[in-house]
Amino acid sequence: MINKKKIVQMSRACVYDSGNGSREKEMVKYFKSDYIGREVTSSSIYMITFLFTIYLFKVGILILENDAIIDMDLIKKESATYVVIALIILAIYTLVVVIIKSNEYDIAEKNVKKYTRILNSINKMDDGDKNE
Repeated sequence: MINKKKIVQMSRACVYDSGNGSREKEMVKYFKSDYIGREVTSSSIYMITFLFTIYLFKVGILILENDAIIDMDLIKKESATYVVIALIILAIYTLVVVIIKSNEYDIAEKNVKKYTRILNSINKMDDGDKNE
């Protein structure tokens, strides 16, 4: 006989698995601090690269504005200001990434626990079917 509850649970598990499930299960394999650290490191590398590219464009514009005469004092002054601004931007960006990834991890952990409960209930239904 077909167990309708079991079919519903298996459908829920299948929908989760075909959606965000595989990504969330991969995420929860890490400790929360390790996952956040990995994400902060990779996103910080992208942000530093982006900020450095902007800095190079800014120095290039400074050189072009001064008719190709390289004024090192001007570049040092502008660089010091830019580095401070870049560090502030990087700190804010890192804080935002930590908050977002922490929330993302918490949601994934909750969903994986729910998925595990569904699988356990399916296994219990299997055991009940075998005993009958």
